[in-house]
Amino acid sequence: MSQENVEIMRRAMEAFNARDRNRALSMCDPEIEFRSPFEQKTYRDLDGMVRWRETVDAAFDDFHMEDSRFADAGGDRVVVLYRIVGRGAGSDVPVPRPRSLRRIA
Repeated sequence: MSQENVEIMRRAMEAFNARDRNRALSMCDPEIEFRSPFEQKTYRDLDGMVRWRETVDAAFDDFHMEDSRFADAGGDRVVVLYRIVGRGAGSDVPVPRPRSLRRIA
């Protein structure tokens, strides 16, 4: 079952990046719980996922995930590693920001 879930997650992230809300939500469990990587907040159920996406779209331009890696974590669990990419809405600051080197004395 878990390899099937890996494929579901892969397709859901593709739909998310394509901004295909209906397709992405159709692959989510109606009782989904999602911890936002930007806030200390957990979004619950499909309406919560819609609210989270609206929050993200208001804060970022061209928000998407790249370099996704998926792993079967056993049972019905999937681990997904990804890099968030986008630009701050209005500021055009890139996300992730390029790393800067600092000398610490």
